[in-house]
Amino acid sequence: MICLASKILSKLNKGIEKDSPNNRMTVIERFTFNLEDRQLYIYDVIGDKLIHIKFDRGLLLKFDEFCK
Repeated sequence: MICLASKILSKLNKGIEKDSPNNRMTVIERFTFNLEDRQLYIYDVIGDKLIHIKFDRGLLLKFDEFCK
């Protein structure tokens, strides 16, 4: 079953661009949500690894309700 939450996650995976005020270089951060372990990650480009992000776990209840 495809739900709107998958569309939201795909937008998160595309990344968010931010402009750095000091040198005007574009910084792109990439986020991923793993459905298996229900964890949010940010991709570390230099270390080539995913780092888990602490977030309000109560949002998972809203996420589950949204997917119904």
